[in-house]
Amino acid sequence: MVLFYQKANKKLDEIFVSQTNKKATVYLPQFCVAETFNTFARLYYKDKSISEELYNSLTELFKEHIKDRKLLYCYDLHRYHNLNADAVIRAEHTVPYNGDISLSTLDILIIAMGIELMHIHPPKNVYVVTGDKRLHKICNSSNSFPTSMLVRDRRGKTKK
Repeated sequence: MVLFYQKANKKLDEIFVSQTNKKATVYLPQFCVAETFNTFARLYYKDKSISEELYNSLTELFKEHIKDRKLLYCYDLHRYHNLNADAVIRAEHTVPYNGDISLSTLDILIIAMGIELMHIHPPKNVYVVTGDKRLHKICNSSNSFPTSMLVRDRRGKTKK
């Protein structure tokens, strides 16, 4: 989400244009809302890489985008996601790491939520958009998981 708000990736811009044209729905796991606010705060308070004006602007804009679910559909966690997590956990512990950092429990739930969306929408239309190489690898390790789109910021950095 932060890459979108920093206008750091053209693919993300295209995804949100598709959403505003009603050609796509952007689901955001509810727990990623707090993570996004926390990242904005870290960039301002700890890293000092954004100004106070930009910090306030980003947080207010993000609040606008999530409050009525018109741009970002906040997707609540439910029991099916926890049940789907089992398959993701098996993949996490069997797909070779090759220097990758392990998935967090929240990463596992993101994939599990995508699995559930594959039951609601045509599976070929469900993507997990991430900057995390391990999450990308696990998603693409099985046809039972949503396809992943790996995005990088304009400087070529990824999350992990």
